[in-house]
Amino acid sequence: MALNFARPLEDDRRVFFISPDFNIQPVDEAIAAQLPLRTAAPAVPEPPLGRPDKDPAEGELGIALSRFTGTFKGRGLNMIFRPRNGPSSFDPADDPTAPGNALKDNLLEYDLTEEKLQFLGASVLNNVPNRGFGKQEHVNLKGTPYIQTVANVLNPVDVTPTSKLKTDIHFEPGLFMRVPALNATPGVDVAPQSGSPPRTPATITRMASIPHGTTINAQGLDPTKVEAGPPVIPLWDDVNGVSIPASSNRKLPTIPFTIDNPSQRVPKTLFHNTVYDDPDKFRIPQTVKGPKSVITQNVFYDPNWLLKQNNDKKNIVDHITFTVTTEKKKALQGGGTANIAFLSEPEIDKAAGPGSPPDNPDDSELNTTTFNPDANNPSRSNADAAHMEATFWISTVRNEIIIPPWNPKITLPICVPVDQDPSVQGPRAFRVRPNRPVIKPTRVAVHSTQIQYSQLVLLNFGPLSWPHISVATLVPDDPDDKNILTVDVDVDAAMVH
Repeated sequence: MALNFARPLEDDRRVFFISPDFNIQPVDEAIAAQLPLRTAAPAVPEPPLGRPDKDPAEGELGIALSRFTGTFKGRGLNMIFRPRNGPSSFDPADDPTAPGNALKDNLLEYDLTEEKLQFLGASVLNNVPNRGFGKQEHVNLKGTPYIQTVANVLNPVDVTPTSKLKTDIHFEPGLFMRVPALNATPGVDVAPQSGSPPRTPATITRMASIPHGTTINAQGLDPTKVEAGPPVIPLWDDVNGVSIPASSNRKLPTIPFTIDNPSQRVPKTLFHNTVYDDPDKFRIPQTVKGPKSVITQNVFYDPNWLLKQNNDKKNIVDHITFTVTTEKKKALQGGGTANIAFLSEPEIDKAAGPGSPPDNPDDSELNTTTFNPDANNPSRSNADAAHMEATFWISTVRNEIIIPPWNPKITLPICVPVDQDPSVQGPRAFRVRPNRPVIKPTRVAVHSTQIQYSQLVLLNFGPLSWPHISVATLVPDDPDDKNILTVDVDVDAAMVH
């Protein structure tokens, strides 16, 4: 059976559309102020969907990046744990409802997010030539520019998403680039054996700039095959759908740990925020439980559950997976993060005069229960983004629709999927362009692309690495922002018997 994808457009997109009132704001302050509804971004055409039918050559996008075309939108979750340096315009004043014995020098925040991810056409960049040296030949890179905008749409009352409480929290311009396989290991000038395979496989790199003052260069292997069925979203063994006792070590991705030592997680005696049912908590929203809450116990401890829940209610035909990381690995040198001076730990001038910051104390004086940089904390970094890793799952989702009787003289029919759970993200309806007249109601299968990601950023404050986790499920956007996709259908080939 032929796959019917949403109607492709010419690869000529050369403009990003950003809402004229887009304005990044501190999320916690905005929640307290209950900001009014913002105007939606101007509509953009739906993405062309499809996949290559041959192995990519140098200067081509590959099976993953070729699906990054057009505009995608959707919802997800953003979790950030950070120290709280006293009341300020960024943080709400002490909450009188918070228990008196709750530690208030740290804040755990969950946002329910609404996201738009826009890709420019690959023709904007065309081939990007990189010169080789020694035994390495010159190569051409290929990629697509993107802009990511994220808003918080959390309703703190019932912990559900609502666009009426929309606060912009993230803006990210960047590039996804494919680097072809290399015939020499970067940095090692060795001639390959005649007929031997490339020394370094093709890779994907994500280059991005974050307005807070961080740039990233994250790399990973370019996927080479499409896997059948839905992706397997990794979940932490501590959760797995069961209740987590308060005595558990809870070595979960949401727990801060000593810098460069993930096994040294902060115990619950310090951070009551990390216990789902603990009454001693200082977090946003302060209460995450509720009959309609999206932040269930599983999602609270591992945001990847949100991705799994979405996929469990969909018919996913196949998927592609790739991971990029800023960590330098033996097989992939390069990559990393760079931060502005405010974020990075500053150099201390020990010869400075009165009023200069104190010298770093000996590590033995470290007290992890305090984060006052003027006391006994050996680090003075401010949200130093030390590490980023993100896994992307690109899936083909199958829906069934019923085309009513139709002929070319009447308006194109709009068909609602008959097999889709209304609680999950996906096209609300398909505008169908049959390849022939339809005499009687006919059930057919149509397909669309879904992009999901799970991203971990480690922010170093003081002696600890604080996790900042983002997950989202994104589906193709449409010109009128009504979640209706146009699809060309070969009626006979797509018919469901």
